[in-house]
Amino acid sequence: MEENADLSDEELLAEYSGRSSGSSGAVQAVVCIILGASLFALNMLSPGLAEELLSRFRKYSEGSPVCPDPIDLLMGFFDRP
Repeated sequence: MEENADLSDEELLAEYSGRSSGSSGAVQAVVCIILGASLFALNMLSPGLAEELLSRFRKYSEGSPVCPDPIDLLMGFFDRP
């Protein structure tokens, strides 16, 4: 960090704008894998509690999606008579 102390604003912007934040997909994948493994383990230890938790997840996931599926939109466009 000390080597960046004498850089100008434009040089700092040029240095950090080239970096990408591609690790967010990896973090999401790891969180999903951990959730899946923990639900599997919970189902083995306490099936009733796992069923209750999954029913709550289903309740919150029902309804209209926040962002419509683009494939469904395209299929609806091409299926019109």
